[in-house]
Amino acid sequence: NQGLARGYLLQENVLTSIDFPGATETSVTDISDDGQIIGNYVDTGGALRGFLFPDRRYTPIDIPDADYIQALGIGGSGRLVGFYVDRELVGHGFVWEQSIVTTFDHPNASFNTALYDMNSRDDLVGFHDGREGNSFAVRGGRPRSLKLPSFALDARITGINDQRQMVGEYFDETGRFFGFFWRKPAYDRNLGDDTRSLEGESLARDDRRSRDSTKRPWFLELP
Repeated sequence: NQGLARGYLLQENVLTSIDFPGATETSVTDISDDGQIIGNYVDTGGALRGFLFPDRRYTPIDIPDADYIQALGIGGSGRLVGFYVDRELVGHGFVWEQSIVTTFDHPNASFNTALYDMNSRDDLVGFHDGREGNSFAVRGGRPRSLKLPSFALDARITGINDQRQMVGEYFDETGRFFGFFWRKPAYDRNLGDDTRSLEGESLARDDRRSRDSTKRPWFLELP
């Protein structure tokens, strides 16, 4: 790999390079609990493609008619999610498992849908660009959208674990970026004891908005 980017695995203080064969650049985006790695590479024609790296073997992610493929998150049993662009320049989310591709398009998307991550319970998180453009989570095949606070622009959920805790990012009106964390509250007076919503908190230590009771909490409804 003679390009600018190289992937790596750090395990027990041992650094191992990950370079897709014949690629000009390689990046690693996620690793599963059982050590399966996914990432992306740039081929000699300049196209971005995804790959799976189980048992130290490179498996390319091929999607018919896709000009651009990005592998972003991996769940259990080698299932992974990501984003691809077709020849009509429309973006689609996808789930890939053993060379079988399932496309996911959010019903409110104008042109683009992306899936960022999944857990071993088959919950998905992603983003679409529709009129109500925002992040969403999918549970049981049904998408649920993030209710954005007024100060959060372009908020995106980028990760989910098996406890359905979520992380993501947003920027405010000044252009500053912040991370956020979602957790299920034990009780919320606004929604009642039986709520299944998730409360979000800013992770930025100097972000005064995270302590502003008029702008918290955030909620993501997952029935």
